[in-house]
Amino acid sequence: MFVITDLLQFIETAIMISMLCFSIFFYVKTKDELVKRNLIVLIPVVFLFVMLYIYDYFTTQYVHLVEGPFDLEYTYAVFSVAVMGAVTAIVSLLTRYGIGLFPIKPYIKKITYRVVVSFIIVVFIGTIVSFMFYFGNDLLGAIGAAINFYYPLTSLGVFIISVILVIQYRSIEEPRDKRQARAYIIAFAPQIIYTLLDVLILRNYVLQLTHLSYTVFAVLAFYNISSHVFINYEQEEMDLPSEAELMHALGLTKRECEVVGLLVVGLLNRELAEELNISENTVKTHVKSIYRKLGVSNRLQLIHLLKTQRNEAHLEG
Repeated sequence: MFVITDLLQFIETAIMISMLCFSIFFYVKTKDELVKRNLIVLIPVVFLFVMLYIYDYFTTQYVHLVEGPFDLEYTYAVFSVAVMGAVTAIVSLLTRYGIGLFPIKPYIKKITYRVVVSFIIVVFIGTIVSFMFYFGNDLLGAIGAAINFYYPLTSLGVFIISVILVIQYRSIEEPRDKRQARAYIIAFAPQIIYTLLDVLILRNYVLQLTHLSYTVFAVLAFYNISSHVFINYEQEEMDLPSEAELMHALGLTKRECEVVGLLVVGLLNRELAEELNISENTVKTHVKSIYRKLGVSNRLQLIHLLKTQRNEAHLEG
């Protein structure tokens, strides 16, 4: 059983890290705000999975490690408390993220956040005190048992936010917020069931059903990032604005307009130089000037900008 759970946790953690790497790549390339917004919550979730994976390995190998020349008792205690602190911080961050999607006044958001954080603090203190009382002087036993209860119990904080989002869902007007709220609800609405099963049945395992909530949320966040990038930044045959429109609206020269037309179809600088019968250094100078004038830093951002210009022109027309 432990071999299976270890394998599942390894696969799960590897997938999380892979998604995070791709998301960071997308953000570096696009500097898109929606990508950044999802990345801000994806990073701590992946960090939590890595922490839990390391903690699981540490606890399973603890018996062998203490046979060595070092006494790891206090190291284990400190590391266990660090894991609980990481869980607390990440649940608090996800709570703030979910509350940010509420279509309510800012002061009500603050009150809601403080209530949920207070709940998390009460759970933290109550869990530690309860298990220290139960285990007596066995600090390690108390902390080790507390983590497997604390993780699912604290995650009820995001469950509360998901319930409020269900109630507020129809009032959310921004499509992006609506999509992110839907992902939040799908991921964390079942958490009440996971918590009950984890506390009653899976309390002796590090890999608990609560993991499923965070996994689903991370996958949906990655889906939002990748679909947004592919839809808005894909290189397709574009109906570019006319040369006159480019020169007037974007402040480009005639030659720069020609360069833009070849950039968006995917030509390399060398190919672009051959097409325009100019040197590659001249092409680089034109590209640098275009990026500076338009406030972009790569072709993906250029394509997105031109798509936006084209859509705005069609709406005005």
